[in-house]
Amino acid sequence: MVKKGKSQTLEEIASKYQIVLMDSSVLIHYLGGEQYKSFFSFEKKGIALEEEHQCRIMLMDYLNKKGLPCFITSSVLEEFQAGDNYPYKKMIKRDSSYKNARLIPKAGSDKARKLLKLRRKIKDAQKGRRKLINTFQENNRVLELNESEHNLYNIFDKTYSGLLSYYGLSKVDFDFLLSGAVTSKIRESSALISNDFGLVRAWNYIRKKEKISSEQFGFVIRTGLDDFEIL
Repeated sequence: MVKKGKSQTLEEIASKYQIVLMDSSVLIHYLGGEQYKSFFSFEKKGIALEEEHQCRIMLMDYLNKKGLPCFITSSVLEEFQAGDNYPYKKMIKRDSSYKNARLIPKAGSDKARKLLKLRRKIKDAQKGRRKLINTFQENNRVLELNESEHNLYNIFDKTYSGLLSYYGLSKVDFDFLLSGAVTSKIRESSALISNDFGLVRAWNYIRKKEKISSEQFGFVIRTGLDDFEIL
């Protein structure tokens, strides 16, 4: 039985659906974390990177040791790879703790030491992201649709293309949404895990139009490190 509005672990969520699709907004982030806040100091960015590390390790552990049916789409994979980038200079410009901050801090200064420490954390995060991508690939957790699923996908693509502009979805969001709808219809059940609330509205629209129950086609948000809620 699907329990809604109650915090559950990823393992509990995965036990309720045959396919669980995750988008890039939840792979290394959760609602309320430092990643969702503006960064005005190196310290806060460091905390956000530590949160990212914890999210990544937890997910890799679930995939490697427990074999949960958690998948990403190929478009989410490409988006996640493309997002593996941190703009150092822009980060320094945004640092409001130093008025008229220099792009290159004076060697030996407190700011220079903080920047060096942060850059090391960023490099570790970049390596960690690549490890996470490899984990999905090595465990065959990049979703592949079969022929009948591709046919239904093409039908849905034409039928619901208007949702892209109406709900402000990106092409990656739309592909993620349709992949979930298709697998929920052809396989036993599926759920989307995302913190994108435009996707929530689009999911609800398709679910009602296609007369699919939320038990068959669910939507889940990530609220903590291993805290997930079914809508």
